[in-house]
Amino acid sequence: MSKEKLGQDPVFSSIEEIDGSYSKYWQTTPGMSKRLWMATKIVPTLISGYRNPETFIEHSVKLAYKMVDELLKQENE
Repeated sequence: MSKEKLGQDPVFSSIEEIDGSYSKYWQTTPGMSKRLWMATKIVPTLISGYRNPETFIEHSVKLAYKMVDELLKQENE
């Protein structure tokens, strides 16, 4: 098994038009990774029940990534 983290493929990539000095061209922006996007969806739920979420944020982020990594492993099996 590879040590590369799962979910590094981009989501929400976009193509934007760039107006150069002589001509227009298109540039692709990859967007955030699937792993980051999934983690950002989990963190608010993890911290929502706490009176002082700032004390729990670091732990919540680590937990969210742990959950996402497990989800991605399950997806790839």
